[in-house]
Amino acid sequence: MKLFSFIFALIASEAFATGDKNYEWINEYVFNHSISYNYFNKLLDSKKEDQTLFAMAYLSGVVNTLNLENVANKVEGRPLIYCSNNLISAPEVKQLVQQYANSFNGEAVKKFGDDDLYYMVRFSLRYYYQCPTNKN
Repeated sequence: MKLFSFIFALIASEAFATGDKNYEWINEYVFNHSISYNYFNKLLDSKKEDQTLFAMAYLSGVVNTLNLENVANKVEGRPLIYCSNNLISAPEVKQLVQQYANSFNGEAVKKFGDDDLYYMVRFSLRYYYQCPTNKN
C-alpha cells in the first residue's frame, strides 16, 4: 500500500503545484488518506478516465495490501485476515469490480456508505471467510 500511497501523493502534489481545477476531485483522498465506498462510486460515475483509473488503482492497492498482510500473518503465526484461496474471487471484491464494469454499461452503481473502502473490504472478508479455529 505504501507504493500506491506514494503514487497517489505524487498525483496530488502535481494537482496542488499546478493549481489545476481538473484535479480537485483528488482532495478527498489527500485530506482523508482513504477512499469511501461512496467516493469510490463517485469516481466511477464521473466517466473521466483519470478518476476511474485512480479508483481501480486504489482497489488494487487494497487487494494487494490484504494479500501481503495475510502472508505476513501466516509467516508470523498470527491469525489470518481471510481464508479464501483467491482474494480477487471473493464476492466482496468481485462486487466492486462489477461496479467498475457497470459504470461503463450505464447500469446503476450501488452505494455502500462513507466507510473507508480498505476497512470495509477487510472486515467483510474477515466475516465471510473466517478461518477455522484450533480448539485444543
